[in-house]
Amino acid sequence: MKSGNETAPANSAPRDNGVSDPFAVAGLENQVVVTLAPGVNATLETKPGTLPPTMRERLAQHRISPTCNNCHSAIDPLGFALENFDVIGGWRTIDESGKPVDATGTTPSGENIQGLSGLRALLLKDPEQFPRTVTEKLMAYALGRRVEYYDRPSIRKIVHDAAAQNYRWSSIVVGIVKSPGFLMRSKV
Repeated sequence: MKSGNETAPANSAPRDNGVSDPFAVAGLENQVVVTLAPGVNATLETKPGTLPPTMRERLAQHRISPTCNNCHSAIDPLGFALENFDVIGGWRTIDESGKPVDATGTTPSGENIQGLSGLRALLLKDPEQFPRTVTEKLMAYALGRRVEYYDRPSIRKIVHDAAAQNYRWSSIVVGIVKSPGFLMRSKV
């Protein structure tokens, strides 16, 4: 098992008030043990001799549960846009049930996405959105805590500066390492 944010002592150690961070504990649980909400059926098997349902059909069944629908209504359209890729990244035009791949989706805002090119076009409408999200996630990991309101100016500066280098990964990482939040973080 790789070490990561979930093994950082700052995330599971008691805070000054003697209470552990419940979000860190929940994050650890989700990294180590997958638990399901009560009443969620995770059985995806099919009966012998029948074709398996498509991923789209399985997820539609999964979204019947309000607990699951909260997240899946937002993430499934993006996933459907990538349906032409199999589990190891190979391109496919026929899915696991023998049907043509349906790589269409609709975002929660009602915008249609058609495959990888549609997802790319959606992401390019706001060219800073993806780098900003990546920067926020990396910043949280680097700081060993959630990003707070006072980190936002640094994130905006990192993304702005990275734009001059076409959002190179290295420019985002260097920006995080040079940020005040990273340089002044408390040692555990």
